[in-house]
Amino acid sequence: MSFFPYQKIVLYAENNPADRSLIREAMKEVNVSYEMQFVADGEELLDYLNHKGKYEDKKQFPLPHIILMDNDMPRVNGLEALKILKENDQFRKIPVIGFSTTEDPQKIQQFYQAGATAYIIKSIDFSGLAEALKSIEDFWFQIVRLPDPNTY
Repeated sequence: MSFFPYQKIVLYAENNPADRSLIREAMKEVNVSYEMQFVADGEELLDYLNHKGKYEDKKQFPLPHIILMDNDMPRVNGLEALKILKENDQFRKIPVIGFSTTEDPQKIQQFYQAGATAYIIKSIDFSGLAEALKSIEDFWFQIVRLPDPNTY
């Protein structure tokens, strides 16, 4: 049972189009109830959140409840984007989850030190990926109570 009176939004910063396609398929497989918006890198993530450029339409690109981000992205990488988000009064309250195949303990530590809420090792196996996406829904949208991001 969902306690959200509004659409649940997850924003995922992922530069690999094949990974984005696989995520979409996995979401269908486990029938998640949240909508996932995709951006290609940290720079697009910041544009999305600030409603700049192609992300101007606030109805089409609503603020997310959760941000997932890969570590290794061009232009502005995950760690740089995370630091910028955590310095911003409006966006620092949005939970940010590292969602990457990177298992390097030093990179994971840096992500947490920069303010990450959690870090999930992204499975390259379809069933593992689907399970992770379902777990995100179960925890973040069933157990945890998140405010409407427009109230930040």
